[in-house]
Amino acid sequence: MKTILISLMSLAVVVSCSKVEKMEDKTSSMERTTKTMSQTTDKMETTTSTMFQQIRSKEAEATRASKIEELLNPKSLMGTKLAAACIFYKSFEYQLWDPEMKFDTLSMRELLMKDAVDEFTQRVLDIYNQINTRKMDPSKSVKSNNHEMAFYALGVGLHMNHSFQEGLLKNNKDVKVISFLTMIQNALIKDSQNLHLTEYEGVLVTGQNKEIMIELLKARVDMISAIALNNLTDLRKMNVSQLLSAGAFLVSNGSVGQIEIPETLSGSNASTQEAVKQLLTFALDAKRTLKKIGVDKSVHKTIRSGLKNIDMGQEDLNLKARGLKSEIKVLLTNLLN
Repeated sequence: MKTILISLMSLAVVVSCSKVEKMEDKTSSMERTTKTMSQTTDKMETTTSTMFQQIRSKEAEATRASKIEELLNPKSLMGTKLAAACIFYKSFEYQLWDPEMKFDTLSMRELLMKDAVDEFTQRVLDIYNQINTRKMDPSKSVKSNNHEMAFYALGVGLHMNHSFQEGLLKNNKDVKVISFLTMIQNALIKDSQNLHLTEYEGVLVTGQNKEIMIELLKARVDMISAIALNNLTDLRKMNVSQLLSAGAFLVSNGSVGQIEIPETLSGSNASTQEAVKQLLTFALDAKRTLKKIGVDKSVHKTIRSGLKNIDMGQEDLNLKARGLKSEIKVLLTNLLN
């Protein structure tokens, strides 16, 4: 009996050990399978991330190329050039940087911004070499001054940001929204004060690039002032005397006559008035940046004459309209002084 019990116990132990070994084999197999699946998932994620970056880069580059083509097209009117310039700035890849993506680190953003300024400075150099900034005039014909107007458009659009960047970083305390205007202003001011520059800022003030950035800000002052003047007035309401005076001013290159255009701000809606205020603020901001780096900039004499001779008319009874007109007067005074 004792022998039978020992045999049964031995058999139980053998069976038990066999089961344990099988469980260990299954566990080991599961671990290998899990590891393989994890590696496969990692590879798929890496491949997907790479494809996404390639597609994003390709699409952004294609958009910029098409907008530069529109900008430089001799048949493009000023509105088309301005729109093309705005989209051009919005389509740089750093504008689409997303911190939610693993590969979009802060260092990656810096690299994308460096790529952006490298391309931009090369693009704008081609245009700059075709113009004489001393002879530029925002009131001239677009058709016969194609490259000049393209340069003006690039100056106007500098502040534009993609809505994706603005929405994503709106409440982000660590990462700020950055436009080309911000990059250029920071680079010029830091350079004038011998402060440390980031790599992309350094590109903007290297060699002739610095000269071009300064000229872009000057062009921004003039063309935005011209757009503001267009919103403040109506050429169709000029009388014969005003037309003759303006003609003499233009023919004599500013030595005879003056630009005097009837003001229409009082009869315009709130949206137009706010737009004028914003435009004058943009122009004044660019002028003040130039002042900070020791560059005095006066609004182009043609536009200056028009803005200087605007008669704001009677005081508005509406307090809000009166306040807005007062703000515009202050902006005009600061811009023209």
